[in-house]
Amino acid sequence: LYFLIISKRTYYKDFIIFYMLDDEEYSEYVKNQTETNKRKIHRVFEYEENVKMLSNYIKTKIPTISNGICHGTRRGKEQDWFSKYLNCDIFGTEISETATKFPKTIQWDFHNIKDEWINNFDFLYSNSLDHSYDIPYCLSQWSKCLKNNGMLIICGTTAHHPLASKLTADIGGYTKKSIKETITNIPHMNVIDTINPKKKKLIYLSWYYVIAQKSI
Repeated sequence: LYFLIISKRTYYKDFIIFYMLDDEEYSEYVKNQTETNKRKIHRVFEYEENVKMLSNYIKTKIPTISNGICHGTRRGKEQDWFSKYLNCDIFGTEISETATKFPKTIQWDFHNIKDEWINNFDFLYSNSLDHSYDIPYCLSQWSKCLKNNGMLIICGTTAHHPLASKLTADIGGYTKKSIKETITNIPHMNVIDTINPKKKKLIYLSWYYVIAQKSI
């Protein structure tokens, strides 16, 4: 294994992650995330066509869907679209205080999980994993929130690659291979598919969804 360490920024097996942020560093992390959120508050990364496609896919794997959670949703469109196509209770999280301005969105750091979330959700979706300071830990946390047979859906694009990582909001980075390998190493989690989008931004050469399912 090879490491490239710049301060606490670590390049590890196709990931860029930060380890053990102290209180001051964590405050700076939240500040950077919040400032970027506000600067991009009118933008939506995902497309409704893709959420519809993902919703139809979920239905093929989970006959009865009662809930779900979307992490890092900024304006909350992802949970709106999933709710529309799955006809169930979906909510989202956003670390910025702007979360309170949007329906079905709570202000929350997605590295943390509430006790009532454990083994509770039929699916978890995010296109914001590159905002994590510790991607393997974050994926492990998210897996704990899934019911048996629950699905984890991670969006990846050219913008999520380690080479596109920034020192502000998009501080993490990953590849399709690294996500699949890391999820496979999480207890009870199995990667079941990788699918392409219905629609993507032309500037991104790559856009995919890694899909995993929990089996206890």
